[in-house]
Amino acid sequence: LKLVGEMCDRLRVPAEYRRLALLVTEFHLLMHRLETLRPQTVLKLLNRLDAFRNPDRVGAFALACEADAQGRGTDLAADYPSIKLLQAYLEAVTALSFSDLEATTTDGRARGREVRKRRLAALGSVQMAWRDRATSDP
Repeated sequence: LKLVGEMCDRLRVPAEYRRLALLVTEFHLLMHRLETLRPQTVLKLLNRLDAFRNPDRVGAFALACEADAQGRGTDLAADYPSIKLLQAYLEAVTALSFSDLEATTTDGRARGREVRKRRLAALGSVQMAWRDRATSDP
């Protein structure tokens, strides 16, 4: 990360591209094995990508990770399903509604725990559907 940051400084890379480069450097290996990650880890990744406030960054991150996989010349390059899976995860958690939580009298921490619980459940559902689909495909 330090080397990438220094290179971005030296080349005067715009801030958003710098953030993306640092995120890809730090998390590309998680993306490469996205299908095996626990929902908790996927949620941490989405949070680190700032996916809930900046969903466009997720697509750029996924594209850069796919390029990394192709550059490695591994089996990842032939078919990179992590892009579709990450998009499915993002769609599932952004489709959730939390409007009912606004009316509750619980404190902010309790609401935060409930948001996290619902997001983890949505991620778990996507993961199960993804695995079921993978086992049923010939």
